[in-house]
Amino acid sequence: MARAAGRSWLYLGGDAFAPDEFAAPPADLGALRDAGTPVTFTAVPTGTGARLALDRDEDGILDFDESRDLDPETPGVQNPLDPANADAIGDAGSTEPDGIADAENDSDGDGQPNGSEILAGTNLARADSFFAVTATERSGGDILISFPAAPGRRYTLQAADTPGGWQIAGDAQLEINGATGTFRVPAAADREFFRVLVNLADG
Repeated sequence: MARAAGRSWLYLGGDAFAPDEFAAPPADLGALRDAGTPVTFTAVPTGTGARLALDRDEDGILDFDESRDLDPETPGVQNPLDPANADAIGDAGSTEPDGIADAENDSDGDGQPNGSEILAGTNLARADSFFAVTATERSGGDILISFPAAPGRRYTLQAADTPGGWQIAGDAQLEINGATGTFRVPAAADREFFRVLVNLADG
């Protein structure tokens, strides 16, 4: 593992180091070193690297995501999590432990677990930030389906004539415009329902 400037990385092999921030690109540790930032490499027992470098409390949320400012526009550091405590909070703004790992809690009360918000790139400290279809509209013979988008994610549109019979809409076209993603898909009788799935771009 490696540490520099308050951050940690897990050695994956070759020149690859996984960062302690979900969806962040691999770090160029050589660039940090060349810029004069000390980089410390530590050998750790087999099987302990992920815990020591990325997720010390093993709650399913990486350490930097538990300490970085989730809402820089609001004064103070907006982050209810603690990288050293797997059960630092409860649901809906509660700061009391509840016996549930913080990744499974819903700290802002918006109906989505913290771990899901990290995956989607939404803000787990704001109830008005969550992943969902935000608009659907017809445009000629097409249907437009919009949702919040974040860097480093891959989006998939599924369609069905009844809920549960989901199939990938292979003819859907995706456009990302800033923080909004929009799928354009031809309207069809067997496409009465839609849903958008999110994953890591390389996942």
